[in-house]
Amino acid sequence: FGGYADNAPPFVKNSEGNIEYKGDDNARQQRIDASRLMPVTENGISIFQSVPSGAGYVAEAVKSGLDGQPIPGEAGRNTGSVTFTGPQVGDVNDPDYGESFRIVFGGTEESPTYSVQRFDADVPEWTAYDPEGDGSFTDSSYDASGEQLSFGGLSVTLKGEPVAGDEMLVAQSGSDQRPADLFRTMEAAIRVLETPAQTPAEKAELRNTLNTSMRDLDNALDNVLTVRASAGAKLNELDVVDAVGSNRMLNYEQTLSDLVDLDYADAISEYSLRQVGLQASQKAFVDIKGMSLFDFM
Repeated sequence: FGGYADNAPPFVKNSEGNIEYKGDDNARQQRIDASRLMPVTENGISIFQSVPSGAGYVAEAVKSGLDGQPIPGEAGRNTGSVTFTGPQVGDVNDPDYGESFRIVFGGTEESPTYSVQRFDADVPEWTAYDPEGDGSFTDSSYDASGEQLSFGGLSVTLKGEPVAGDEMLVAQSGSDQRPADLFRTMEAAIRVLETPAQTPAEKAELRNTLNTSMRDLDNALDNVLTVRASAGAKLNELDVVDAVGSNRMLNYEQTLSDLVDLDYADAISEYSLRQVGLQASQKAFVDIKGMSLFDFM
């Protein structure tokens, strides 16, 4: 799975416990015909760290830096008990559909608030989301018993008690703010399943992480099936090329047989017969050519 870099394992775990890809994004190719080079391998990125085009939005209870990158480790985890449902797509024609968003909680325990921010790739950093110009998504009052937020053609339902500084990331899988990574998904799911969930915050983390992991695994499975279908198409093409090669071989063998396995006696006899026929045709042509209507008058 390392492309051309086959002198080391394609995936290794770094000092921080994260999986890193050490290969390249090339695929080995094999010539199967005079004019056809076919990829015969798939690199690890295309299988384990990619999603099919059009993969949907995924929500994740994680904090991110101003540059949009998730904060790793304990520092990036929420401490409140807010859980999410969704996101659900409501309007793909919304001008902000396709952008990355985050929900940032603030205020106090008695009067929590939330703000929706959009990642501005031109800056690049998180900026206030204010499509109507009325500040309705900045420091808005939050109802812990249940709150449905709609933005960018999406809707997300939140429930639970937040702590100031908690965040919810809502971004398309495979985007810069939420890159696809099957290993990270599996590690997050294993971590929460191995950790007893006793407090409301731990139960919220368990639910949120499993919801996120299920969506990530669905996208990863779709991607693996896409790669598998591509491999199947290549196998079908090889069968076609093999059949064409077999037909060519039969033609070559027939031509070679005509040249090598020649019966000279039959060939001379057939040649003589054709020569006599040719001479007779030539004589008849000459006789007819010399005839004139005046010869019969």
